[in-house]
Amino acid sequence: MKKLKTILPFLIPALLLVTACSKTGPAGPAGADGADGAQGPAGPDSVMYTPWTTLAMTFDSVQVSSNDSVYSEDITANSITQAVLDGGLVVGYLSYIDSTGATNVVNAAPYFNPELFTVGNVSLTSYGYDWTGAQYRYIIVPGSLFINNSITIHGQIYTKSALSKMSYAVASNLFSLQSTNNVR
Repeated sequence: MKKLKTILPFLIPALLLVTACSKTGPAGPAGADGADGAQGPAGPDSVMYTPWTTLAMTFDSVQVSSNDSVYSEDITANSITQAVLDGGLVVGYLSYIDSTGATNVVNAAPYFNPELFTVGNVSLTSYGYDWTGAQYRYIIVPGSLFINNSITIHGQIYTKSALSKMSYAVASNLFSLQSTNNVR
């Protein structure tokens, strides 16, 4: 008890001094005009996406077994590299106007058989329906964003499989997609 009485006069001022110190300083000055700067180009670890491209499909043949017409289109896609194919993810979306006049934007995978991504190219094949006039875009999620085959966005974990099936509305919100971009 005698030791406590000896240190107590030094302990209380020391505690007050430590708790009174601030770890943060005052806010810095505002920028030159107070506005945010312009958006920079996508970096190597950013999700990339193309502008909407109007499809102009070509009639290929008639499939004998189902008597369906076969339509196809190849789209140049310089941003699809071997590194993207090996470790990243490419997802395509289709925008079309239905018979009621409503615009639908959907994951393109169910509408093309196949929707094939290769180095520098997207190949679309459709059986029984010519998608000429519809619009198509793809997004690229580079492999550097994936850890253990998944990516965390806003605290939520998404697997490559979940992302590849994701609706456009969800992907657009998650990746802050704008109406156009310059990725090819």
